[in-house]
Amino acid sequence: MKRMLCMLLALALVFSLLGTVAFAYEGHDPSYYKAVSAVSATNCAISAAVKLAQATPYNDVLCLIISTEALAASCKSYVRSLGYDVRCEYETFIVDGISVRIDPLHVIVPPGGEKK
Repeated sequence: MKRMLCMLLALALVFSLLGTVAFAYEGHDPSYYKAVSAVSATNCAISAAVKLAQATPYNDVLCLIISTEALAASCKSYVRSLGYDVRCEYETFIVDGISVRIDPLHVIVPPGGEKK
């Protein structure tokens, strides 16, 4: 039950942040800015989840892994639907005395430059 609640709260945070970030149009494809916004919001949610897990006194590593993987998968799917790809570079965090590898996301522009 606790894991499901963590996952639902994390997903609610991502979906609430996706619609609030806007970028000015500077001659680039607007879908690129949507992809960057989605990745930025997801990275913020992942960072918040890691800090929350580090701050709690109980072992919630499994909940952290499940929620961050769900956030990343949702964001990757959305960004790919916009025509871009996402790359992950794992970083190691210490949570409850355990080394946990979490994957912040980065947008990759498709081969040949920006999507037209």
